[in-house]
Amino acid sequence: MMLIEQIFLVGINEKSNKISLDYEDYLFYGAIMMDLVLKDKISISRRNLQIEILNKDSTNDVILDKMLDFINISRGNKTLIDICSRFMKRSNKSDFTEVIISKLESLGFIKYLGKKRFKRRYQVIEPALKTKILNEINAVLIDNQEPTKELMFLLSLLRIESNFLKVISKKLKKIAEKRIIKLVRHESIGNALQDYIDEMKEELQEAFDDILDDD
Repeated sequence: MMLIEQIFLVGINEKSNKISLDYEDYLFYGAIMMDLVLKDKISISRRNLQIEILNKDSTNDVILDKMLDFINISRGNKTLIDICSRFMKRSNKSDFTEVIISKLESLGFIKYLGKKRFKRRYQVIEPALKTKILNEINAVLIDNQEPTKELMFLLSLLRIESNFLKVISKKLKKIAEKRIIKLVRHESIGNALQDYIDEMKEELQEAFDDILDDD
């Protein structure tokens, strides 16, 4: 099961039927890039986050092929953050979201319920599958099992904006936080996306402060 499928499924709050993850689009982008790395389709330099396409052949997956093509036709710098910035444009982000939803529906993992108050809603069709993923996360963060490379990537995504706290019992928060920091502190994709989000937050705060100063 691909990371983009796992993070999407785990992110659905089954009470509200909405994705409950903060900065979800950045997590989805990161998951797709990680899936491409795991399939040896791209490499990402740890030094400057430059993306290199290793194999342009089809992955036999509509989501990954779409991202591979997106990277290939992108002009200018092709770092993880440059491509992320282009991905986050409304039209591109919307296109990818539609493809992800369609793929997960075709697999029978979710049912798309439409929008309510501008938020997409979903029903989890395979709750046992979601539970299995959550149990694997708990086994690593709480029971100290060693994670696979794939699960390490998933944890790195969930560390962004502390989203792991949404899938872990509150009483185990401190244990989980200590463990996840130790495990993924050197994972470059998740760290780069968190840094990018932090920079955006700082810029927004500075812009807001400037508006207040003008008053």
